[in-house]
Order: sequence, then structure tokens, then C-alpha cells
Amino acid sequence: MGQGPHAIGYGTLMASALLAYPKESKLRLAALLCLHGCLIEVLQYFSGYRYGDWQDALADCVGVIVALVVFVIVSNLAFMVRPLGHDASSGKEGPGADNNSKLSATTTSKENTNGANPHADRLDKFN
Repeated sequence: MGQGPHAIGYGTLMASALLAYPKESKLRLAALLCLHGCLIEVLQYFSGYRYGDWQDALADCVGVIVALVVFVIVSNLAFMVRPLGHDASSGKEGPGADNNSKLSATTTSKENTNGANPHADRLDKFN
């Protein structure tokens, strides 16, 4: 078996670890997974029926590093996207920044109902 599956496997492990432990240090997670990959190869060498290979350990670490770099790039790109309803001229940000905007994703309940129950017509059917 080549090194491709090792890199893909450990890259997947790294991506899963980054999503499962978002508050943990990314570098710590990467170091632990690289250490794990190296330890597995060393233990295979001493098992007697498996062969530890330094190239497999290197492929494990490459997969971890590639996943880390991709994760950091994608997470930084997500913060660069302008929120829906962003109005740079008024200094307001986020959904509902401009109540007259057709792009506004949300409005307050007072704006939606004008003080009345928006489901009154549905409730009348049950009375």
C-alpha cells in the first residue's frame, strides 16, 4: 500500500479533530496526530509481523499538515464573506440592517406583526 491512503486517513483524522475540538490548540492537535502516526509505525516495527516504515509516518504527518492548512484557509475565508443585509454606507452590519432592504434576512417580531398575532387567522379556525 502506498502513502496516499496514509495521508488521506490522517488528513481526515485531523479535520475531524479540528471540528470536534474547536477550542483546542490547532498546533497541539496536529502534533498529537503526527506523534500518533509515528508511534504506530514504531510499534509495527516491533510487532514481528508488520513493518514500520518512515515514509508512512511522513505521509501521516503530511496529511495532518495539509488538513490543517486547508482548515485554516477555509475558516479565514468564511469570515471574509459579507453578511446578508450588510450596509457599508450606514455602518450597520448583519441581517436586518436595513429594514427596507429586500436582502434583509430577519426582522423583529414587532415589524412582522405590528402588535397583532401573526397566526390569529390560524387560531380562529380552532375556536
